[in-house]
Amino acid sequence: MLILEEEIGRFGGEIKRFKDYVFKAVFPQNVSRADLEKTIFVAQEQYGANNLVIYIDMTEIRHEVLFFRTDRILEEVAKLVTPFGLHAEILDDVFTVGVGGDNRSYTPVVVLVGPNPGWEVLKELSGQISNTLPINRVTYETVGC
Repeated sequence: MLILEEEIGRFGGEIKRFKDYVFKAVFPQNVSRADLEKTIFVAQEQYGANNLVIYIDMTEIRHEVLFFRTDRILEEVAKLVTPFGLHAEILDDVFTVGVGGDNRSYTPVVVLVGPNPGWEVLKELSGQISNTLPINRVTYETVGC
């Protein structure tokens, strides 16, 4: 089995990492959708399809695939929210746009679920999550109303 980096290199692409949370594969414009799909398959084999949320950006300017390691992101979020009786989920295939520096960023949405620990606590948790992880939006869902 090829590892992800080898597969990306095979199609003339480069990989950029954000810690162990996100892999961004940047490809030349002549890469086909089928070649991108092959790369996605290798990533799913390597990291587990249930552990990835994937964003594909194929424009005239660039061909990029973002692989978000949901397992790693949720581990880090859990460290922050578990003390408040909350757990986190990531919405599959739902992305939100944000701005990082001069660029747009597309990231999954994190949903905090549990009893309301107070709006100030939720505000602080949301800020910590979006400032330390590749997440643009944090939402809240209450349980047991």
